[in-house]
Amino acid sequence: NYFYGYDKSLVTTVSENGFKSDSIRQRFETISGELKFESYYDNLKKLNHVTEFSFYTLSDHYKSTEQNFKGSLGLSKALNSELFNLKIALDNNAFKYTDSAAVKRNNTIFSLSPSVTTSKEKYKLKVGVAIYGQTEKTSKFYFFPEAEFNYYLVENVIMPYAGIGGAVQRNSYQKASTQNPFVNSDLNLLNSIEKWRFYAGVRGNFSASSSFNVAVSQSKVEQLQMFVNDTLGYRNRFDAMYDNAAITQLTGELSFHQNQKFQLLTRAEYF
Repeated sequence: NYFYGYDKSLVTTVSENGFKSDSIRQRFETISGELKFESYYDNLKKLNHVTEFSFYTLSDHYKSTEQNFKGSLGLSKALNSELFNLKIALDNNAFKYTDSAAVKRNNTIFSLSPSVTTSKEKYKLKVGVAIYGQTEKTSKFYFFPEAEFNYYLVENVIMPYAGIGGAVQRNSYQKASTQNPFVNSDLNLLNSIEKWRFYAGVRGNFSASSSFNVAVSQSKVEQLQMFVNDTLGYRNRFDAMYDNAAITQLTGELSFHQNQKFQLLTRAEYF
């Protein structure tokens, strides 16, 4: 990528033709991998498990590096008419910038999410709690209720649903540079806290080969990451700023599957 959008009125040290391409170049290199182990027991009364590991290492043209490791374990088991679930996850992120000054930002997010799901003939109810902890210079803990209710209004045709939840959301250099490749290499990284999120919608089937999903959600987020022009340079790069926000999201989906070889999904979102 190139930081091409500079303000010419601020440039006094270059020729009329502007910067040389090498002086406004940005380059990202990423190496990543994922590993997953999962059980497929037909008998839900057996202890099913999902274990996942992933990592990546990222570097850019200006000596910024980031290493990220994620690991999670999911367990589920049916007892009578209830399905019990437990998920444990760890997300460690290490960011370092050494071009002009040493900047290090190491952060670990830990989560524990137990839940129980009850299924009846006309409805399904999931109730649980999500416990998050994050460590940087100090440790902080967050508790979020989790619940989802599904009602089978017309069997296999129309199913209204509603739920509530929350989370600690990772803001990494990889995520920021993917959304906006013109960010500064010494980006200030803070995690976003989704204090609560309420959602409701209707999903169902038009036919045996087509289905739909329409939903609306409202959430309250602390430290939402946004981007603003860097006023210390030529205004062709962006810094991260954080603020609290209320977010409304509308979602619509249509899917079509003719057979196992062809599937089509269309999705529209408005924020």
